[in-house]
Amino acid sequence: MQTHDELVKLVTQRTWDKELILWCGPEPKLLPFLATIHVEILDLLDLFEPASILVDDDEVRQHLSQSLRQHLRSISPVATKRTALIVRSAGLLARYRVGVQNFYDWFCNDFAMAILLVEGRCSESEWPDEVECAPDRLVEYFTDSGMIKRLIEA
Repeated sequence: MQTHDELVKLVTQRTWDKELILWCGPEPKLLPFLATIHVEILDLLDLFEPASILVDDDEVRQHLSQSLRQHLRSISPVATKRTALIVRSAGLLARYRVGVQNFYDWFCNDFAMAILLVEGRCSESEWPDEVECAPDRLVEYFTDSGMIKRLIEA
């Protein structure tokens, strides 16, 4: 896990090296650290049409992956405008096993980084006895497999 100071240092660097960050905490605490660069926001839920909700996991995975790829390709980061893409609803990447390769292939570069947002973790008291709570499962999905380069907790 890295500190806020390391995020500030990263943001002020002249160029980046395919940075993909997992931010664990509320979005309002993240935004001040990105004040000096351009910020784009993508909620992965917006990649779905409410009128045609997919039910099959394989169909959802395929749709999410294709829509994400198209969206990332439509953002054209340029050297004069360093960009951080905040990705809301990042849990969908884990839930449907989409992973993060699209970010490395189609977005992250010397002038663009992506930040996966995990706003909070569940606690044991929030769930009935029949439900097993694994508060770190989402963070472990992204960190254990080496998908992300940095984990920063608010």
